[in-house]
Amino acid sequence: MNTTVKLENKFCEVEIDTERKQITVRDLVDMNNEPCAYSKTKRGIEKVWLQIVTAFGDDMRMSDVTKIFSDSGIRYHYWCAVD
Repeated sequence: MNTTVKLENKFCEVEIDTERKQITVRDLVDMNNEPCAYSKTKRGIEKVWLQIVTAFGDDMRMSDVTKIFSDSGIRYHYWCAVD
């Protein structure tokens, strides 16, 4: 059973795993560092996903997603995948 849903544009990729209650975001522009982030807070994650889906468009970037995390009180972990 597939428990993930993905949104993607030329700047970022955002995915929710509904079983794990986790949102992952990956920057598609900075290929030198490959920044990524995932949500650590599970409570309210469905509401945050709905905010992301509503706001998602051709110009949304990873920083916009992490701002939604912060504004919603969702703790998240940020790292560079190249490391």
